[in-house]
Amino acid sequence: MPTVDDQVCAHEAGHAVIGLAVGMQLHSIEAINNRPLDSHLSDSIKRALVTNFSTPIEDVEERLRHLVIAAGMAGEAIFSGKRYEEIGKDDLVRLGNAGLSENQIKKLITLGADDVLHPNHALFEDIWNSELDALEHNCPALAIAQK
Repeated sequence: MPTVDDQVCAHEAGHAVIGLAVGMQLHSIEAINNRPLDSHLSDSIKRALVTNFSTPIEDVEERLRHLVIAAGMAGEAIFSGKRYEEIGKDDLVRLGNAGLSENQIKKLITLGADDVLHPNHALFEDIWNSELDALEHNCPALAIAQK
């Protein structure tokens, strides 16, 4: 049975890999202990991660931005075959606020999982394992070196 840390790391690895695939520059993945006041995450999520890109999300074409936002849930689908509602709640709210329907969101998740994460599974696993290692050693951030 996957732990919450496993699930959270899969979610953030999805954001990281799909962000890279659409041309964003990945800066870091950081552990955050205090969620923002406007967070929709469940209280069961004691430790969260956030993926930081050097490329501002606003500079990304809208349809690709939506794919990057849905990417965490695609990561969950690749990891376990299902989506953990409590982990992706903030992303679901962001996509809903952008006017996407539930059906459109599901299609983005499937597209991200099947067409981006699956072919890049080795990178996904490398990032996921690095995140778990960083959490295990209480590292506040996982620095990502890009070439």
